[in-house]
Amino acid sequence: MLICLYILPLTLPQYKITTAVDYYSANCFSQVSSNLGVPIGNGSYTGGGTQPDARWYCNVMNYCGFPMGDQLRNTPDCPLYTPGGPVVTSDQLNMVCNINNVSNYGRDCIANQNINSANKYLAKKLDDQQQTDWEAPLSVLFNAFIWMQIFNEICARRINDEYDFFVGLEKSPVFVAVIVITIVLQIIIMQALGLFFSVRALRR
Repeated sequence: MLICLYILPLTLPQYKITTAVDYYSANCFSQVSSNLGVPIGNGSYTGGGTQPDARWYCNVMNYCGFPMGDQLRNTPDCPLYTPGGPVVTSDQLNMVCNINNVSNYGRDCIANQNINSANKYLAKKLDDQQQTDWEAPLSVLFNAFIWMQIFNEICARRINDEYDFFVGLEKSPVFVAVIVITIVLQIIIMQALGLFFSVRALRR
């Protein structure tokens, strides 16, 4: 279980689980643009009555700590940061809604509402992606469990600490048939019936 659920996702690319940081970085522009109905744009926004573009929203979400990149919120990567200006804090509402307009302090605004909406949308998409990602290592775990049960059935035939647990196997045709059928069904399930059993076919 340790190998399937922890070591495989960390060592082999085909079993990697997408992190929030990776997902936001790779998909934010296109998905926020689609979800909010705004162009990707160039990331420029100065407040007022104009609508931010997807790039500005994503830069705030990825580099200002809302929700990613809190360690970068007081760097030029964060659109809310102004050199020599006020410190960007974790107060999302006032940081987003007060950009160049201090009269909005404590008041919600469209930009902040859109960031919350986009975060919920991306969080749902990330959850869907991670569920898909987990199919591969969980399929390995399921396959390993079945094969261990098959070998356990064979080993359980010997109860007096005998080393050769294959002795007399040919005298049990029904048992051999059960083992063979189990193996064949397991291969079919893993390689051809993944849609019905929520497993992914094993690949090198």
